[in-house]
Amino acid sequence: SQVRATLNRYGAAAPGWDDPGPLALTACLLNGLNIYNSARRSIDDCGSRCQMLNLVCFTCFAAWLAGRMPVPLLQEGVDLRVVAAMSGGVDSSVAAVSLHRAGHDVLGVYLRMRNVSAKAEATSCVNPQHEEDARTVAQLASIPFQVIDMREAFELEIVQPFMQSYLRGETPNPCVLCNVKVKLGPLVQWAIEHGYDKVCTGHYARIMQNENGAWELRRGVDPLKDQSYYLCGLSQSHLSRLVLPRGEMVKADTRKLAAEWGLPVAQKADSQD
Repeated sequence: SQVRATLNRYGAAAPGWDDPGPLALTACLLNGLNIYNSARRSIDDCGSRCQMLNLVCFTCFAAWLAGRMPVPLLQEGVDLRVVAAMSGGVDSSVAAVSLHRAGHDVLGVYLRMRNVSAKAEATSCVNPQHEEDARTVAQLASIPFQVIDMREAFELEIVQPFMQSYLRGETPNPCVLCNVKVKLGPLVQWAIEHGYDKVCTGHYARIMQNENGAWELRRGVDPLKDQSYYLCGLSQSHLSRLVLPRGEMVKADTRKLAAEWGLPVAQKADSQD
């Protein structure tokens, strides 16, 4: 049942694959995971092992699985410098703290979109209170914290075009554009300029690299919380730098981790973009 669940989680079996039976499938799956974990994706390597085990699989199911699973952008045992986009919510907080606890050099960054005195709904993604929540989490976790002022860019790139679009009778989509123009697009560039390797967010989505070397944006494993839609405008250069730790988890597990780590945002309501 665990093998079947893994197949369903990562997209089901490849077309034409012949199920060799539960025992052989389990052995082949474990073989594929070993190759994946050791960063080897060669069909020849995997196929030779399957032949030794006398397994019947579709061009070596293990190699196929290794290629379909998300590429580990943060390799085990390699400490990287990571900019963690901290919005003040539970998702980005757990993502940042998890990388910090894993030994990476993490800088928490909050992107200020509105004046701190501005009023907004509690669940609004630009509520100034989120800045204080992000700062509190960073302090509790001993993560260096920095605020980057994006108020002008937010007004010019998002607010003004949003209103103009409404006046033209259109239905604007500010969130997708915001991630490209104000949030992740500029933050990735800022991270590169300041010597950081990756940018981390709390989005429920996954990133994988296909056999041609291109980066692909995939849905998160939580069907009720998938947020890949909001990241659809990002370029290849953006995706290659992005780390999405929450994409492999469901929301309930994220809140559970936050509670275990004593984060004050563990039960904070989700923001509404």
